Amino acid sequence: MPGSGKRYEKEVRWTGRIAQALQQEYEVVEEGMNGRTTAFTDRIEPGTCALDYLYPCLISQFPLDYIIVMLGTNDTKIRYGVNAVEIGYGIDEVLLQIEDVCRRKGQNPVKIVIAPAKLYPKPEWVEFSEESCRKAIQLTEEYRQIAAIHKAHFLSAAEILDAKCIGSDGIHFTEEGHRRLAEEILLLIKNVTK
Repeated sequence: MPGSGKRYEKEVRWTGRIAQALQQEYEVVEEGMNGRTTAFTDRIEPGTCALDYLYPCLISQFPLDYIIVMLGTNDTKIRYGVNAVEIGYGIDEVLLQIEDVCRRKGQNPVKIVIAPAKLYPKPEWVEFSEESCRKAIQLTEEYRQIAAIHKAHFLSAAEILDAKCIGSDGIHFTEEGHRRLAEEILLLIKNVTK
């Protein structure tokens, strides 16, 4: 829940809403984690690099019909000192790893890439800055291009969620934000043919 350090209940989060809506057709495996980056190792928050975790995670969950990737917000933190293009390199590496695992397993699940939501700066921020806000906005176009290269479907949380969908911490989604994002993802899944 925004600003509290706690998580919403499963049925409130966008992943839980999708699981509830698709329970007759799919099992949704939620792998969300606060602080996770695309490709950047963090000595302050160890274990948060998606590339270090992704391969065994995917192998253990096959067969998969869909893979939804929503990363990048944490990559905008001040301590990483990277720009939107470099964060794009990170999501590109994540998608390459997904494709490698899928090829090895002889599978071709639908890939959905979701660019981060807008960030709303707060004076109390320590890890994020105004520059983080600019980078988050730039990631929509960066990710859109990368998703196209990888033949992945694309959504932009920045285009789906307005300010009232972002909580008091300026980063995490409100219940309304989770609801709206889930609705858009479900609409995309319904319109995608494998």
